[in-house]
Amino acid sequence: ILVGKAPTSQNIMGEQIVEFIEAHQKVLIHGADDSGKTSLSKILYEDLYDRGLVPLIIKGGQLAKCTSESALVKVIKSAVEAQYSETVSEQYLQLEAPRKALIIDDFDKCGLSRARQELLIEMIIRRYGIVVVLVSDLYRIQELANSNDQRTTIGNFRHCDIKEIGKYHRQKLIEKWHYLGREDTQEPEELANEVIKSDKTIATLMGKNVLPHNPFTVLTLLQLLETAETPNTANGSYGYL
Repeated sequence: ILVGKAPTSQNIMGEQIVEFIEAHQKVLIHGADDSGKTSLSKILYEDLYDRGLVPLIIKGGQLAKCTSESALVKVIKSAVEAQYSETVSEQYLQLEAPRKALIIDDFDKCGLSRARQELLIEMIIRRYGIVVVLVSDLYRIQELANSNDQRTTIGNFRHCDIKEIGKYHRQKLIEKWHYLGREDTQEPEELANEVIKSDKTIATLMGKNVLPHNPFTVLTLLQLLETAETPNTANGSYGYL
């Protein structure tokens, strides 16, 4: 789930994210560690492809030396060869910008200065109709430091946050975990009871220890419960997990 930032914040359900991105085209997504940014980038890749676009995913670390057009083209070619084919990189570069979408995961790990980041984003925008940038929450520090500069390119992106999952989505995730591969071997009532039991246990653990309410934490606890280990409920158990 994403929430647009002030002054006009709004909740966006998971199935509506791709429509939101198509409508706004330039989107910056913040997310805490293990909140699912990389998984989201892969899902967006598939959704954008299904809509007739030609998406590409690039990791922020790959952009570390992109201080010129030629350096950016080299990174793009390498990504195209890895994700499509070694024979279509030139053809890809010739595609019109509106047909292409670029997803940059962990952009904050590019290691470039703020000024270089701006130049890089400007180069990318000239080549892509849709640009989705995913960054950690720490990236906000840079944004605050440059909050008085209204001319920044990335500042004009539509800013969003990945929200923690609530009770409903936690239960759906637990349900999928228990039902996976067991639909034809277990009685529905038995599986439903397992879901209720696991949900109560995980809700207690996450609430008691103030663990991050994200899918990674839920799945970690489910795995611990399934292996019959006793989750550590002492202080600092998140580090233990």
